Amino acid sequence: MKKNIILLHSFLGFLCFSSPAQEIPVTITTDSTYQTIEGFGGFGAKKVWWDNAPYYDQEYLNQVIDTLGCTFIRTQIYWDAEPVNDNSDPAVIDWSKFKFDATTDNGKQFAFIRDLGLKEVKLLATVWTPPIWMKGLEEFHGTLWGNPVRRRPSDSDLDQYCSWCGGADGCEQVGGWLKPEHYVEFAEYLVAYVRIVKEQTGVDVWGINIQNEPYFANPFESCVVIPEEYAGILKTVGERFATEGITTRLFGPEHMGEVTWGMNNEYIKEILEDETVKPYLSFYAVHSYVDGVAPDYGSAGGWTALYEKIVKTHDRELWMTETSDFDKQGYDLAFSMAKSLYLGLKFGHISGWVYWAMADYVIKNNKLTPLGRAFQQFYRFLLPGMVMIKADAADNDLLVLAGKMHDFLVVIIINNSDQDKTINLGGDVT
Repeated sequence: MKKNIILLHSFLGFLCFSSPAQEIPVTITTDSTYQTIEGFGGFGAKKVWWDNAPYYDQEYLNQVIDTLGCTFIRTQIYWDAEPVNDNSDPAVIDWSKFKFDATTDNGKQFAFIRDLGLKEVKLLATVWTPPIWMKGLEEFHGTLWGNPVRRRPSDSDLDQYCSWCGGADGCEQVGGWLKPEHYVEFAEYLVAYVRIVKEQTGVDVWGINIQNEPYFANPFESCVVIPEEYAGILKTVGERFATEGITTRLFGPEHMGEVTWGMNNEYIKEILEDETVKPYLSFYAVHSYVDGVAPDYGSAGGWTALYEKIVKTHDRELWMTETSDFDKQGYDLAFSMAKSLYLGLKFGHISGWVYWAMADYVIKNNKLTPLGRAFQQFYRFLLPGMVMIKADAADNDLLVLAGKMHDFLVVIIINNSDQDKTINLGGDVT
């Protein structure tokens, strides 16, 4: 078993075998429990950017949900459903001013969302940028730790994006900030989105993040929301959802999964240490990148620190909701991502994991790629509601995870070496 992933599953009590002394013992401790799994997933349809129909087909859905085992799909909430302010009263929605028809990037998703709902897949939706009339676009606005916060990408990045997206409107989608006087308007916008998705698809949006990667003026649709602002917007949206009786979870901030250079500490402080804000955040989500683009597979120490700060201290689930690596492919990508997922589950005790675009990376031509096959070992067997339990091997090259649900036990073992390993699983199950 060289550099490989194996999965074992059985009913508890049926994993008992005799074992020669040279075999490596793997110990599963069923009464030592950790996080409960919510689920796994990825971003988007077969055509992620909704450029031209058809955007998906039934076989794509079958592969993603039935074969791979996705229980969550993440999507983008586009900015242009309210091109101008509908009226001067954010408490009253003028539906005639909203655009959700089948030609819009939100409306194009509705058939896909409806079919996801029929297969009982949950929808996560993230804002990349609010409607552009709500934004300020000057170079700098606000400070953090006494330093001005960059609100726009470099001129070269901005020019490139504008050329992709057709001039001024494209440029206005990039960077900037949500003006405080429009927080209530933004809350109205998300209420409208949740209501229209339910009306058009029958699906309740399971979770919304108010801003993707909020600290970065990414050179694509983006908006910079520093920690104090994020807390203010979250509270405003949460209060409006409560008033409207909307049960959609609010999650975030989907900042990078780091702790060493401090920014997550600031988001944690503003969101989870403020008792007027904390109740509105259902779970804390991070992305596994260094800067919004470069991959960061995480580490045992980094995930442990996030677990200590978020789960243990503030009693909030920890999720990873976006990662990718375009520099690797094939088996190398699959094996690296499997180890990355292992680290999050083992040391971050994450409850959910959502990859970036599934199309062409996890699934291509309606077939699972090597990455898809690696994820399948986790997605199909660590089911929602399963409780992760203590699992260890007497060899550091064996990366072991285990979960249980009722009388069912799942064990995943990654051999992180070039040597064959023989394992003993059974006599040490406790």
